[in-house]
Amino acid sequence: MRHAKSDWQNDLADIDRPLSRRGRRDAKRMGMFLQENALTPDRILVSPARRTQETLKFLSKGWSLRPEQVLIDEKLYLADEEVLLESAAACVNKNRRIMVLAHNPGMDRAVSCVSAEMPDLAEPGKLMVTAAIAHFRVEARKALEQSGKCRLVGLYRPKEI
Repeated sequence: MRHAKSDWQNDLADIDRPLSRRGRRDAKRMGMFLQENALTPDRILVSPARRTQETLKFLSKGWSLRPEQVLIDEKLYLADEEVLLESAAACVNKNRRIMVLAHNPGMDRAVSCVSAEMPDLAEPGKLMVTAAIAHFRVEARKALEQSGKCRLVGLYRPKEI
């Protein structure tokens, strides 16, 4: 998942930017979608950036999320696809459903890299728009280490659900 829309109307450092009103709304919407479709994750790896932390807060409202299910990982802040996929691979065998909550362009590249088929781009020409969730079926950890070996079940975007 890519973090929800952040607020650029301040002079904060990039890592400290909060969510915008739209970002909070979209994160809640995506969280309800995951819950209604029995897709809530067992384990969440999240960037330390404020906007990813706030996305998780609004996303998980109404979930029974325990603190031990969440790992704040410093490496995920503005990570490239290699770091994102390595982090996900480390959790695959221990959890049924994992979520990596991070940033573009790494999320775009990670989705493109592991997907067996290229998903459609959204209106602005991006794959992972803010608050988008790419849902993959991963048969084995190795699939995350090789290009095009994961089946994309769905690409869920706030405006499309």
